[in-house]
Amino acid sequence: MGRIIAIANQKGGVGKTTTAINLSASLASLGQKVLALDMDPQGNMTSGLSVNKDEVENTVYDLIIGNIGIEECICKEVYENLDVLPSNVNLSAAEIELIGVDNKEYIIKNEVEKVKDRYDYIIIDCPPALSMLTINAMTTANSVLVPIQCEYYALEGALRDVPQRDAHHAGKRPQDQGSGRAALFDLHRRLQRRETRCVPLCARRVRRHHARHRASQGRGRGVSDQYYGHSG
Repeated sequence: MGRIIAIANQKGGVGKTTTAINLSASLASLGQKVLALDMDPQGNMTSGLSVNKDEVENTVYDLIIGNIGIEECICKEVYENLDVLPSNVNLSAAEIELIGVDNKEYIIKNEVEKVKDRYDYIIIDCPPALSMLTINAMTTANSVLVPIQCEYYALEGALRDVPQRDAHHAGKRPQDQGSGRAALFDLHRRLQRRETRCVPLCARRVRRHHARHRASQGRGRGVSDQYYGHSG
């Protein structure tokens, strides 16, 4: 059974999608079979992995409202070892359509159960809200990764996520409950300050990594060299 990781934080702009894209691409480049599942109506994970979110025929929305099964939604081998379950703006209407539906918190979990044994990792990108979409992701996942900025309000928001996560994991086996914290350090700004203690070589490498990250966003690739054709 593959490991299922939801990347969640109700605060926006903390690096959820960037983490999801590059974690998926990097694991795939290491030979792991990966499914990237986009639960955000913005669809940035989808486009970030070179799937045209405006032209894709079937998305998570169609899966949630019961139009089709998960097999018909998955875009196979977007890159080697990497499949994508895409999303677009249509997903924003799903919560309204789910009003009154029984067990709506487990729709994605029940569908993922059908394919999870095919993958080493399933990476879920969540929207910046504690919505029904995020709840579906958390009931599906056996680990939750919370990217945060090293700031007071960001930490305060992350701490509010914990009771929600624990509540929706209630009833799972102890080994299925998990969480993570990934601190997003704004290194490219810190390196401009006088007090930085990074040696010049470290500074160059971090700046180069930051430049590649920015370039990869526009190219629909992960930051991994293998996925957008740089070397060195």
